[in-house]
Amino acid sequence: MSPASNNALNTLALEAESILGTLGDLLDRETDAVRTADYTTFRDLQNDKNALYNRYRTLLEAIKLRAPQIKEAPDATAERLRKVAARFHSSVEKNMYALDAGSKSVQRVTDRIVRAARESVQSRQSYSPKGHAGQVAGQPISVKVDEVL
Repeated sequence: MSPASNNALNTLALEAESILGTLGDLLDRETDAVRTADYTTFRDLQNDKNALYNRYRTLLEAIKLRAPQIKEAPDATAERLRKVAARFHSSVEKNMYALDAGSKSVQRVTDRIVRAARESVQSRQSYSPKGHAGQVAGQPISVKVDEVL
């Protein structure tokens, strides 16, 4: 491999380490935020995550173009890339699990709210034989709840 190609490959490897390491750290922080229900931190991380993901996607395109050179990379460079990729993969798996669990938890809470609202309406709403609403003063006649299917 020529010195210029070797230098370009080293630069690419360093960028990959940097982006994957930073994105992995960010995913770990996001996972912690989901697990602790820290939605402010979760929301604040989204712009950074999107920006890093775009850099990651660009990096993957560059790596595809240099695939033959990467196969000839020195063992130390290849091993560094394997380590950072394995750590990143672990962060992605933990993050996916936490996001799925968080989503299911929010859905359960939403379902409980909908069920409670329905039960409340059914137990409060009554009509007279003439079709007039017969409600206790201060209580609503009905409640409408939007549902997410």
